[in-house]
Amino acid sequence: MDVLFLHQAGFSNAVKPMGTQLTEEHIKILRKYTENVIISYDADSVGKAAARRAIPILRDAGISVKVVNPSPYIDPAALIKAEGTERFQKRLVEAKVV
Repeated sequence: MDVLFLHQAGFSNAVKPMGTQLTEEHIKILRKYTENVIISYDADSVGKAAARRAIPILRDAGISVKVVNPSPYIDPAALIKAEGTERFQKRLVEAKVV
């Protein structure tokens, strides 16, 4: 549901792998469209673990990776609902390469 909410909020290039497991097939598809990815998984332990797994896989594929942590909110949708799209956009812009 988060990715649908992001699209409704105007972030039309948001995608999400099924579950939290990023696969080699996902990487092949991403590489067709971009060399830059911003990860914004949930702020819980599962989301953080998924980000830690995804970062080296993306880097090994030659993709530049940034991470946006939605804390103190549980996920990007909650962040946008609470603070608005402009604040989420600001976090995207300020995200650091990892």
